[in-house]
Amino acid sequence: VVAMGGATEDLRLDNVELAAGKETILSPVGMVLSFRDLSNQLVIQDTVTGKKPFHERLGGKTLWGVAVVTLACLGFFIGATGKSAQIPLYVWLPDAMAGPTPVSALIHAATMVTSGVYMVARLNFLFSMSPTASGVVALVGASTALFAATIGFFQYDIKKVLAYSTVSQLGFMFIGVGVGVYWAGIFHVMTHAFFKACLFLTAGSVIHGMHAVEHDADRAQDMRVMGGLKKRMPLTRLSYLIACLAITAAPIPMFAGFWSKDEILWRAFTTENTGFVPGMLIWAMGLVAALGTSFYMWRSYYLTFEGPFNWTPEKDNEPGKPFKTASKKQSEKMVEKVHESPAVMTYVLLTLAGLSTVGGVIFGFSTHYLGYHHGDAGYFPPVLEHWLHPVTQHAAVTFKEFGSSTLLLEHGLMWGSVVLAIGAWALARKRYGADRPKDWEVQERALPGWEVINAKYYVDEIYDATVIRGVLTLRLVLRDFDKYVVDGIVNFAGVMTKLTARIDGAIDHYLVDGAVNLVAETVLRIGSRLRRIQTGQIQNYAYGVLGGVATLAVIMFLIRYYGAR
Repeated sequence: VVAMGGATEDLRLDNVELAAGKETILSPVGMVLSFRDLSNQLVIQDTVTGKKPFHERLGGKTLWGVAVVTLACLGFFIGATGKSAQIPLYVWLPDAMAGPTPVSALIHAATMVTSGVYMVARLNFLFSMSPTASGVVALVGASTALFAATIGFFQYDIKKVLAYSTVSQLGFMFIGVGVGVYWAGIFHVMTHAFFKACLFLTAGSVIHGMHAVEHDADRAQDMRVMGGLKKRMPLTRLSYLIACLAITAAPIPMFAGFWSKDEILWRAFTTENTGFVPGMLIWAMGLVAALGTSFYMWRSYYLTFEGPFNWTPEKDNEPGKPFKTASKKQSEKMVEKVHESPAVMTYVLLTLAGLSTVGGVIFGFSTHYLGYHHGDAGYFPPVLEHWLHPVTQHAAVTFKEFGSSTLLLEHGLMWGSVVLAIGAWALARKRYGADRPKDWEVQERALPGWEVINAKYYVDEIYDATVIRGVLTLRLVLRDFDKYVVDGIVNFAGVMTKLTARIDGAIDHYLVDGAVNLVAETVLRIGSRLRRIQTGQIQNYAYGVLGGVATLAVIMFLIRYYGAR
């Protein structure tokens, strides 16, 4: 992990203004990533000549044989993987979906988890300097998109399906910023906010309705006890349907997600900005992930809103076994208890459904799709791309051109992916639609790989057996180290301090205080004897004077006598 704040000395030039980004803090495993005064996308700018010393001076610097820019970008991306749930730091996001659906819709789908994507897009001038780091970003994003999409195939908790869908769509956003189409990455952040917030709140509406039948929180979210809710919850079903169209672009394209996802896949196909990672590989992985999205999202729709209502008492179902099928009489009786959510909830759903319908074409349509090119009289770019141009214009990115066949190829890939997505929708409709077999779950469990995918590839178990167990073991080791080593040193220091204090107290009591007391006692005794001379009687003082004079006379006599000899 590299902190770029220390590079300012190497870049100190006359007339250079270090306008922003002087301090960057990166913590281990991507848990915290903060900026101070991130206001200038160039960070370092010559105020007189307009040159870019950041590119000129930093671009060629290496550390440990690796470009400093690459190390810095990878350090930033580590932070992004933790914040935006990318491999291998994605496991927290599905567990966080245990919270209320409004929280999931706002924080875990629309805002907080996309901050890592924003960070990479905002530092486009830096990431574009390192094709290697950009390739890593795109590859990790594509891997996450594909990996999470497959996990969604065989999940039964409606919120878990949406959780892994969120992880997968975050992967698409990183594909966008990784291949160099930064505005499209942000565009997918926006369209994803529309349709994923709608999906989560719609799931919350379904759960709210299911609580009239099932009071257990886990079972109220289980799609195996749902079905046939479109008549009981028509507005909720309509909102979920539109959101599914938006995220899958099938069987009807042109909804919000179609525009952002298609732009990302097209630019992945033509990118020249991913270094050692082929753009074709990123495109292929993204395309397969998009097809998987179409399958598992329509699976969730049909299991929830189509077919018979399949609520059965919990006691009738064995843990780990396929759910029992409800009788027609029981199904018709219990489904009557389910009700549509109040208007205060459905109005929000319909608003988000509306944005999921038109949000993509408003911000993503360009006359480029009609054959106009940059510089033509009838050309205008996507609104969002034009609006973000001041932020992304400094990124040095290039894309392949195929001459006159470029537009034809782009349309071919676009509509080809739509056709394949429609195929995935048709498969989901055939297996889970209104006429699905009663033993659909038994058939599903018999599919190759069901157990591994349903268990989410045992990633949670692997984390528990390695990281979690390692941390807990380390906790015990550190506890004992603290108890026997740190506390031992502290306690030894305490004992030594007490012993020193006792020795010091003895010296002070017997030696220092003894000497002081001896002097005081001597002075007192001398004083008591001298006090006897002070009797207050004049005759005694006269005798003393006479005695003194006599003594002095004798001394003087002796001195003269012996001096004369």
